[in-house]
Amino acid sequence: MLFCGYCERRMQGDWKNRQAYYRCRFPAQYAVVNELDHPKVVYLREAEILDEVDSWLGTVLGPSRRSTRTRRA
Repeated sequence: MLFCGYCERRMQGDWKNRQAYYRCRFPAQYAVVNELDHPKVVYLREAEILDEVDSWLGTVLGPSRRSTRTRRA
């Protein structure tokens, strides 16, 4: 669900050093053809965005939208 800010392609999940990351690999020849200044690989550590993701999920899955199975007692 994450897209690269350089090329707007979907990022892939990856594990490095026992941590979740998202990455975008864009071969140099494609970057040149598409006139993009794209690094060889872009990494985003999942831990850096969890607060924002949790906030967004709270709006999408607010109390009125949760089923009885997901509500806490």
